[in-house]
Amino acid sequence: MRRITTILTLILAFDAVAAAQDKSEQAFYKAFYLENALRDLAGAEKAYGQAAEVAIDAKDEKIAVRALVHRGHCLRALGKEADAKAEYQRALALDPDNAEIKAALKDAPGTQDELRRKIASLINKLGGAERKEAEKDLRLVGALAVPQLEDALRSREVGIVAGAARVLARNGGARGAEAIARAIRDPRVVFQAQVAQSIYILRMTREKLIVADAGVRHQDVEVRALIVQGIRATPGWCTAPALKGPYLDVVAEAAKSTDSKVLDLLLRRWDHRDQQTWHALLPTILRELQTDDVVRRRRAMSVISANSSEFIANLPRELRDACARAAAEFLGSKDKQVGNSALTWLKHIPGAWKPEVFKAVLGHVRQALSEPLLDVNWSQSDPRLRVLDIMRGDNAAPIPIQIDLLASLGRPSTRIGPSLRHGVWGSVHWSLTQVDSSSGARRDLLDQGLRTIQTPLWRRHWLQSAVLEKVQHLPTYLAEAEHADIAVRMAAYSGILLTKSWPEDAKVPSKVGSDLKSDHPKLPHYAWEIARLTRAPSLADGARRFIERLEPKNRSVALELLLDMDGAAAIPDAVTWLKKQTTGSNYGLFLRLLRIKGAAVVDDLVDIAVATGPRRVLHAFRGDVSLPTETMVAFLRKLPESAYDSSALWKAAGVLPAKELTPLIMRALEQPRDGEIKASAATIAGVKHLGLAWPRLLDLMEHEHASVRKAAKAALDEIRWFQEVKGSLEAFGVSGRTDALKQALSLAEAEDPVQRRGAAFALSALRDQSAIPALLKLLVDPDQGVREAASEALRSLSAPRAKK
Repeated sequence: MRRITTILTLILAFDAVAAAQDKSEQAFYKAFYLENALRDLAGAEKAYGQAAEVAIDAKDEKIAVRALVHRGHCLRALGKEADAKAEYQRALALDPDNAEIKAALKDAPGTQDELRRKIASLINKLGGAERKEAEKDLRLVGALAVPQLEDALRSREVGIVAGAARVLARNGGARGAEAIARAIRDPRVVFQAQVAQSIYILRMTREKLIVADAGVRHQDVEVRALIVQGIRATPGWCTAPALKGPYLDVVAEAAKSTDSKVLDLLLRRWDHRDQQTWHALLPTILRELQTDDVVRRRRAMSVISANSSEFIANLPRELRDACARAAAEFLGSKDKQVGNSALTWLKHIPGAWKPEVFKAVLGHVRQALSEPLLDVNWSQSDPRLRVLDIMRGDNAAPIPIQIDLLASLGRPSTRIGPSLRHGVWGSVHWSLTQVDSSSGARRDLLDQGLRTIQTPLWRRHWLQSAVLEKVQHLPTYLAEAEHADIAVRMAAYSGILLTKSWPEDAKVPSKVGSDLKSDHPKLPHYAWEIARLTRAPSLADGARRFIERLEPKNRSVALELLLDMDGAAAIPDAVTWLKKQTTGSNYGLFLRLLRIKGAAVVDDLVDIAVATGPRRVLHAFRGDVSLPTETMVAFLRKLPESAYDSSALWKAAGVLPAKELTPLIMRALEQPRDGEIKASAATIAGVKHLGLAWPRLLDLMEHEHASVRKAAKAALDEIRWFQEVKGSLEAFGVSGRTDALKQALSLAEAEDPVQRRGAAFALSALRDQSAIPALLKLLVDPDQGVREAASEALRSLSAPRAKK
């Protein structure tokens, strides 16, 4: 914003500049004139935009940058900060080093504050020697000075008031006239006579001036005539405000009238937003609400609808009760404004639910609920949704009343749309949340609602709300689970599932089994959850039907549940499915099978192992130590050798006796098999010290797989070590235990490492605790074989001795 002296200079120089510059400069200075002289920021903003386009087309970047910057200033002054910054960015793209643009992008330039300070300074000069110059400058500023000039009319300095009034009358335009009109009625204006003198400059009467006020212009012709009549009847208009409220005298006088035209004027077309005017009309409104004429009652209700609820609490009791009855009457109105205001009043009137008032309220509410509608799905046009809204809020209807209303809403004659269903659910849920959850009140309320409400839709909503609020009441949910309506049953099933453990004396709902077989998209899943909770054998057939429709990835867990429900009868179902699976451990399902006793289980496990490999079956043995070893031994004995893999060999090495294991290992070493199985068999042969395997292990030293060669060498070393120890004991003739211990301790000090190694083996076999010091000494022996034998002997001594 430029200084006002600059504004005057530019205005005088405009014609000369426009004639001397090219088209882009002319467009720029035209916009500049609109901004600084006429203070038309909106027009200037558009003009600057046009100037910028002209300059860009003419490739005049200097003018284009100036136009874009000034356009940004205008947009910022108009409160459009985002648009202003966009213009600054465009300008910066044309002139990247422009410091003014960068500063404008960082912070608002504050030109509006500067202008306000300048206007305030000029207003202060109106009461002094520089009055004429100040008035001239303020007239040049124009409409932007009107708000501050209007405030100056309330100054305590007569000169400032007179000068401000003259400027507003001469150059304020329509806004200035409205400011003078407000000042004439404002009791804070001390110098009314000075303000009134400006009327002559406007060349209009005082009545016309007040009628020119924006608030009056919006009234119709008859209302304006009443205002003028009231003004003329008020004495002392030059020295005191005409009315003690917006046209209060006119309202008070007209409210006494019995003329239907005057009352219609007041109650239908008058603006009642002013509190004083509103209270002046209260007696008339009460009188109209109590008439027998429904048109007049509706007209009075329309007046009520124009006011916010803040007036309600302070109303006289008689008027509150009358408003409650009227609100109930129009609650179901198809006139949205009247209906919504009736709802607002009904929810905010204290005592609306008192017995003497509620009887009338309930009758009108039921009438609204049963009213047929053309479009039941459009929530804005459905008064029944409005009725449901009285169930929510601080002054909501008591819960027993709400249940009664829901029962009325559920009558067969009432048509229901989706929006109404949503409204019912919200109202029901709100009701339940208002009841103390720490007592049994919610359970009592649930039963009360189900006894009263017969319509399946509302019963379902009632149950769903109880479930959402975690109301645990198993007997009620079990009873509702027998309901013929599917939606009600699903809601009841959800309530049953709130019970984490199934009581032994509880009876499984009879419809669960058939619901498991249903083709409904959701019902079988609800029933399945009940089956999981109860695990009742009676549900096995329905469970099989449900499992057939599950995705394969979900069947394993479901079959575990079927085994729990139906026991051995469900084994074929599980086995048939497992034979088809080639991936996944299905660990839980195998455990369920292994825990079912009987040879049939082992046979089935063998069939699965032959079809898919034994590893998946053996995984279950490894994970559960509670399983009987006999079951695993029986499985390994029946498993064909052709189906053995490395995991089966290792499991057999741990549980099968030597007379059964040795042939199995030998055949695994001799028969052509993959490298993994041969490596496992070779390792087991070494651990078990199978001397019979020596020739085959020698052959495996030439095997193509490195893992097999390594396992064969390790096994040969183990067997050799065992044979050496055994031979040393035989060579030195150890017979009796005492002599053996002495000779073993003596051999532990021998120079030959083979003898020291044999001593460690002998001490391990004797299991005498007095040998520990000698073994500890052998732990640091230079020979690795001796150290390993000593370590193994110490482990043997620390292990508990098996009972005979």
